Amino acid sequence: MGIIHRTQRATHVIGRYLESALADVGVDQGEAHVLSALAAGPRPIAELVEAVGVKRSTLTNILDRLEARGLVRREINPTDRRSFVVRPTRGGERAVRKVARKFAAVDARLEQTTSARERQAFESVLARLEELL
Repeated sequence: MGIIHRTQRATHVIGRYLESALADVGVDQGEAHVLSALAAGPRPIAELVEAVGVKRSTLTNILDRLEARGLVRREINPTDRRSFVVRPTRGGERAVRKVARKFAAVDARLEQTTSARERQAFESVLARLEELL
């Protein structure tokens, strides 16, 4: 099994885990990643595209769903009125915290079960994969 196949499989496993772990929040994998990216605070759309790694049109669809459920809102960017900033709502802030806790819990379990060298090698391979593609 090649690295692409294993990476894709791991992505699906992560997605199933997130959807189960976040069932009470009612978000899918893409929505969870957007909420996770908002844990650092409000972000311009262009930053979210980069952070989440999706096409702008895909992000727009995700934001539409999150906005319809009252978890985020788009506001005119005060530093560049041609763009928008995405900000979690009060309910969205609770969802952001829960998503961030779930992500952190998986990271913590990985830290406990892998060496620093293994994690470094994994990060290196992922970085190279992103460069190649």
